[in-house]
Amino acid sequence: PLHRTPRLETTVRVNGEAARRDGFDYVWAVPPEADRENDFPEWLHKDYGVEIIEFPLPWIVPPNLSAGVPVESGGCCGAREFAKLQFLALDRYDAVVVLDADVRLSEQVRDPLRGVFDCAASGTLLTTRGSHSGVNGGFVAARPDAARLAAMLAALSAATVDEASGWDGRGFGPFRRADRPKFDARVQGFLYHFLYADAEPPFPAEQVDACVFNAQHNLAHLCAYELCTDAVRLSHGAAKPEARHCQAAVQRHRRNATHGIRRA
Repeated sequence: PLHRTPRLETTVRVNGEAARRDGFDYVWAVPPEADRENDFPEWLHKDYGVEIIEFPLPWIVPPNLSAGVPVESGGCCGAREFAKLQFLALDRYDAVVVLDADVRLSEQVRDPLRGVFDCAASGTLLTTRGSHSGVNGGFVAARPDAARLAAMLAALSAATVDEASGWDGRGFGPFRRADRPKFDARVQGFLYHFLYADAEPPFPAEQVDACVFNAQHNLAHLCAYELCTDAVRLSHGAAKPEARHCQAAVQRHRRNATHGIRRA
């Protein structure tokens, strides 16, 4: 069920207004077993005028998922989160941006998704880092492509993942915490492995700045400058710091720029 909270209501309102203003569809994926009366968010349209476009999901756990990939692996959904990959089947669109339900578009930046849509439509799949993972599953953008979806499903049918050796014995990628390592057996761990573990990705893929396109709560300290200067286009829970912290963040940014320091 989609729990109606004040934070989610605000996100729905802001994203829905951006969709109408900037001319893109705001699509909600609907699992096949959804109870329309209780689970399907009719209040999106009733209370906020959001145009609900159903995207029926033919599967939740990928068909032929390898026994080496656990269905239950923590997080919100375990292997059910792989259902996000089905956006690659939305071939009526030139580009699709997949966001977690709590990712909010900027109200300060005009047309915040324009560059993302244009880049994705050119054929490059876009992701961002997570706070403690090489990729975060809350933002993915790409041009729909059935062949790419088939390639990902084929990889999942043969993959193995475990806490000690990661995906296919090749680890989990950068930013993983040493003291409390996350068992990233879900979609974001797979996407990093599939797209970036090799020197050349199977198809064009790029990491974009998480502080601009996926400002997560646990990255707020790293993204202070972007949050303070309204440069964030997509917020994933990160809040704008207090004024005194913003002043320090701006000064630090200028100092780092002077010395040519780059953020990882």
